[in-house]
Amino acid sequence: MPEASLRASSRPPVIAIGGVDRAGKSLQRRLLMEHLAERGFEPVYRWSRVGYTQRLESAKRSLRRLRGGGAAGGGGGAGGGEARTYPQRASRMRSPAKRWAWTTVALLDLLWEYAVTVRRLRASGRAVVCDRHLCDALVDLRVNFPEDRVEERWLWRLLARFALRPDATFLLLVSAEESLRRARASGRRHVEPAEVLEARLEEYRRIAASGAGDAIDAERDPERVAQDLRERLEARLGPGGAPRRNAGEAPPAGDAAAHLPQH
Repeated sequence: MPEASLRASSRPPVIAIGGVDRAGKSLQRRLLMEHLAERGFEPVYRWSRVGYTQRLESAKRSLRRLRGGGAAGGGGGAGGGEARTYPQRASRMRSPAKRWAWTTVALLDLLWEYAVTVRRLRASGRAVVCDRHLCDALVDLRVNFPEDRVEERWLWRLLARFALRPDATFLLLVSAEESLRRARASGRRHVEPAEVLEARLEEYRRIAASGAGDAIDAERDPERVAQDLRERLEARLGPGGAPRRNAGEAPPAGDAAAHLPQH
């Protein structure tokens, strides 16, 4: 399908880019936003990670200031990168009550992000590129809190029901070995063990196999990956940039994770 099929006059698309660490999500997000801008859309991106969004990090800094602890501390956010303490902090939550409280706040935060903020942005005429989305949240929760089975909680189901469903979800995948190689080459100080990276990769493969996202081989040259994403997006959106649906298929009703695999 020719690239000219995207039109700014159509409903702005919402696209999610997720996947394993060091798979090139930030680079591909930037290239995809450039592509959307060339087609006449006004793209904006939103970074999120379960428990670590710009909104939550700002709230944490405010609480630390009120308690006299200053504003220091790690934190990710839209455009701020990932919080390096995330996997370590999760592994230290040995109290079930603390884990329940942490995941409750984190899921409520994602509900606001995906059901309200992203929806408002698209309603204002902006194309939205989500750097991480529900698939990534599910992988984080399964790998970090496997015994809690968070996806069986009513709050996760509420999030899955009302989160705005992306028109396309791309899951960038690289092997644990490649992820470690890229992390070391970039001088990243915090690197997860190979077995954790393998567990994440396996969860992403399960999610992709369920049909909730497109698995993308991100070990290829970045430009080949970018071309792959552009072609898949064109095929998904169809003529005029409107999301393509099968005959007789009802439009999505916000069921963002209807196809996510269950235990």
